Amino acid sequence: MAERVKGMFWVAAFAVFGGLILILSSTPFGMERAQGWADREGLYSPEIYLLIMGNAANQSMIVGSILFGAGLLLAISTYFYFLFTGQPEEAGIETKQLDNSEKI
Repeated sequence: MAERVKGMFWVAAFAVFGGLILILSSTPFGMERAQGWADREGLYSPEIYLLIMGNAANQSMIVGSILFGAGLLLAISTYFYFLFTGQPEEAGIETKQLDNSEKI
């Protein structure tokens, strides 16, 4: 079970970092897509160029936000899954059995 939990944490970490990279690089990505469109188009209006650049940046930001949110949700759910179903010995936590004869 510990192998599966580690795998889920790695997938969550990659999703979170991938989402952050997409969010933070959305503006340069939008500029590159708009420049590629402008090179193919030839003559164009600056308003259309800005519209394409904004749309491409927004698309990248939306995909990054979804990826970041899904990774964060997976990380939190994996943590609670491990917390409630994991064996304490697997996590390196020492446990002490209470004797029934001890009175509190």
